[in-house]
Amino acid sequence: SAAPLSQYLQMSRYVNKYFNPDIIIFNIVHDDLEQSLCAFAQLRGMLCFEEDESGFKEKISLPLLSNQWRGILRHSCFARYLWFNLNLQSVFYKLVRREIKYNVDTNVDLVNSHKDEIMRIADFILHKIEIENPLKKIIFLMDAPREDLYSNNLSKSKIIWINKLLKEKCDKYGFYFIDLTDIFAERFKSAGIRFESQYDRHWNVFGHAVVAEALFDKLKEIGVLK
Repeated sequence: SAAPLSQYLQMSRYVNKYFNPDIIIFNIVHDDLEQSLCAFAQLRGMLCFEEDESGFKEKISLPLLSNQWRGILRHSCFARYLWFNLNLQSVFYKLVRREIKYNVDTNVDLVNSHKDEIMRIADFILHKIEIENPLKKIIFLMDAPREDLYSNNLSKSKIIWINKLLKEKCDKYGFYFIDLTDIFAERFKSAGIRFESQYDRHWNVFGHAVVAEALFDKLKEIGVLK
């Protein structure tokens, strides 16, 4: 949760060192590219990239800090009752996000005002993934712009260009790509069920099942499964 594409690159280095998998799957949402840039989101414990005239450079992650009060609140049944059952989280997000237009968790205006940087960091990170993972099968799973899907507004989506960008870069570097947009649209039309939890924007049981089917089909297509 909350990890951007830059951190997934870092995690792939760990799994390669200790597990050496044949297949690596990167599960991407629309703000994972922008948050890979330190200028937009230097998240504690996460790798990010700085850009200067010579190109992109990795920046050492800020160390994670323990927060005693946050730990107490997370383990408090009463605090969780207020936050989830009484839905104070929605009040909080409306207050802090009232001036910002979000599509799922993506700041629409921010990503659209920094297209050039996002395009460059996408190409840079996928190129590093190619270099660091020779002879491995790489699969990218890309989430749908779900708010546009639910409102039947995909043709006018302001963030679907990120899906197209990632598809273009996967084609360039020889990676497999699964765009969940059409898959989710078809299932939403037939079942009428949303894909995220009522508590946050992560996929619910139904969403995970649809994604698992799509991934299973892709693994059969590329000859990993029979």
